[in-house]
Amino acid sequence: MNKILNSHPDLIKKFGYLILGLVVFIIFLIDYFLLLWPQVKALSSLGTKISGFSKDIKETRLNIGKIDSLKAEAVLLKEKLGKAEKGILPTNDVAAISDHFSKIAAQCGVQINQITPLQESEAAAFKPDRGDYVGFPVSVEAEGGYHNIGVFFQKIENNEILMNIQNFQISQNVRSLKKHLLKMVVMVFILKKDQK
Repeated sequence: MNKILNSHPDLIKKFGYLILGLVVFIIFLIDYFLLLWPQVKALSSLGTKISGFSKDIKETRLNIGKIDSLKAEAVLLKEKLGKAEKGILPTNDVAAISDHFSKIAAQCGVQINQITPLQESEAAAFKPDRGDYVGFPVSVEAEGGYHNIGVFFQKIENNEILMNIQNFQISQNVRSLKKHLLKMVVMVFILKKDQK
């Protein structure tokens, strides 16, 4: 064997290169599968996490951009709530309710004959921190012309104080051909304070 190896020095070089290449290839495979492959897997999972983070960052930037418009909307809603609360009477004071109906009736040319609160049938609307908002039914008897009664209805339904007509009945007035008798129940919303 020594004779063959001594006679062919090129063969020894080629064999050495082959063994060296084989060793390098084996080292590369060991490095790839033991060291590089887990790192590649870790980097690929980081890539999906990074894309998820980039989506979250974009969404956060959009939400930050919406903050000013949401603040403005909150201010508008607070103003609307304030206006709605002004439209609810602060107490079930019969005199205040009667005065309010009398003013509306006078503007419409309707004469109020009787206003009777129906306290036994209060309907709870909702309960805020300051007390209960309740619907306070009021029976109203009045008289006026058809047109005047129609304007009276319109002013009650579109009044700054929150109230609506529950039911009504219009009948003939035997004392006057131009005026009709009106009986109706109006739900007036009031704030009933907690008694402590």
